[in-house]
Amino acid sequence: MTILRIAWDLATALRIADTRNFPISTEIAAALVEVQPGHMREIHWHPNADEWQFYIAGKARMTVFGARTNSRTFDFRAGDVGTVPKAMAHFVENTGDTPLRFLELFRAPRFMDVSAMDGADAARIGAGASRHRPRIARGVAQGEAADHVTVRPFTAPHT
Repeated sequence: MTILRIAWDLATALRIADTRNFPISTEIAAALVEVQPGHMREIHWHPNADEWQFYIAGKARMTVFGARTNSRTFDFRAGDVGTVPKAMAHFVENTGDTPLRFLELFRAPRFMDVSAMDGADAARIGAGASRHRPRIARGVAQGEAADHVTVRPFTAPHT
């Protein structure tokens, strides 16, 4: 099996397994994401499935955007599980001093995402991405979360 490797720059990379390189995987697609300290997986969304995440190593902060001005931010560490509903924009920051590694899992035959970094009309279907990765400052404004919850699904606030 050949793993599709997508590297935007030296700071962020994905290794994708889906029906294109693992034909028997007709109901699941996955990506191993690696993000170096001080960098992020850019704002993006998945048009074909909910995303489940399993954090393998490092520390992360994910922000998920709901309708209008609603958003939620969650902190993760190795062993945590997160979810993002289909088509909700989100980004993941490496807030630690070591590389961040996590799995993105989808109940779909193909890995698909649309990146805000690619422009309004550029849908990325498992390949290609922006070469201009924004750099973030770790721990700015929010600091560390006061409590740690193992499973943090996104839920839209009641208005």
